[in-house]
Amino acid sequence: MNSVSFGLTRKEGLELDQGFYVYEYLTTGGRERVGYVKVTRVGDGKTEADSDAQNIYVSNGFTFDEGQLLQEHRRPASACSPSSACSATACTSPDLGMDESSGGARLQVSVAYDIADKVGIPEVHAVVDLHLMAANFLEYGIEIGLDKRFYLRRLALTPGVRLGIMQNRWSFDPPARASTPWATPKTSRTWPGRAWASRRGSAQRSF
Repeated sequence: MNSVSFGLTRKEGLELDQGFYVYEYLTTGGRERVGYVKVTRVGDGKTEADSDAQNIYVSNGFTFDEGQLLQEHRRPASACSPSSACSATACTSPDLGMDESSGGARLQVSVAYDIADKVGIPEVHAVVDLHLMAANFLEYGIEIGLDKRFYLRRLALTPGVRLGIMQNRWSFDPPARASTPWATPKTSRTWPGRAWASRRGSAQRSF
């Protein structure tokens, strides 16, 4: 079995997604931790006298034995998980004479809040993602959404949906080429004395 039942309910303050360590008593005295479970169904304490929890890990075998001890392991309802990465960026536009490439750094901060007990569905989290990338351009944005976590023992699958907005600010500034003849990529026609510059993704040409 992948779940256990125990005699705690809403009357004792039990909530969805609440975690418990599982212990067994040793014949030599003391006790040993043998697993971890998370609550998936909460009994109301009136018509339901017990609740259910999903096995997250079991150290000995695949199931727990009757009579083992549960000890609450309450975690904060919210969690913050920053992450960073390096990436390469390229921008090529023959029509504008652009051929720029660079590396950059990306930072993402995710804040998740467990709302399972409020919506009545286990492992549902409200999420806010903040994005920032700096290279030859600045990219930033914010997303909000929902995640639903599924456990296969210690393996967790987390699909989700997001809605947000991202902004780019281009900043590369190619050198002016006022004294160099310039040819369009589609014809052989030349334009002497042509110079250009770009700001924030828009291009301007002077003649």
